[in-house]
Amino acid sequence: MSESNGASLDPPRARGINRGGPADGPESGSASGAGGGAVSDGDRLAAILMITLGVATVGAFAGAVWTFSAVTQDRIIAEGWRMLAFPVFAGLFTLLGLFPRRMPGLWELVFCQKAGIAALVALLAPNVVGVTQSDNAHNVVLVDGTLAVVTLASYVLAKGWRAWTPGRFG
Repeated sequence: MSESNGASLDPPRARGINRGGPADGPESGSASGAGGGAVSDGDRLAAILMITLGVATVGAFAGAVWTFSAVTQDRIIAEGWRMLAFPVFAGLFTLLGLFPRRMPGLWELVFCQKAGIAALVALLAPNVVGVTQSDNAHNVVLVDGTLAVVTLASYVLAKGWRAWTPGRFG
């Protein structure tokens, strides 16, 4: 079906434009995948892991809000920045769980940030014990290191690198 000016009214898949792929995971819109292929166990496990990280990060945000009133004046900017990063990462983790192959570069950005923080703190501040529990270097390395490992494992399970497939942009 097309209009007289040549613009097609057919759905993208009918025109040969593949915006997801047969087994593109939870983002395909149905349990069996938009193209008829089944969602893999890896996709399901990655979605569960990443959405769980998103929910846990909302919990971390709630904890940061709860304790923010006790922050000293010299820590307000740093703690505010950290507190407001929690909902951003909750959203990023959830988006990766729901749409693992639709956003090129998102997996890599999230992984590099989490691994980078863990490595930076482990290498440059191994004996730092801060004013708050969140400033404790061991906790930062443990939490952000775990987030990096889970993100990397989910990336592999969901084949997140396929977001870079040519023709998927636009």
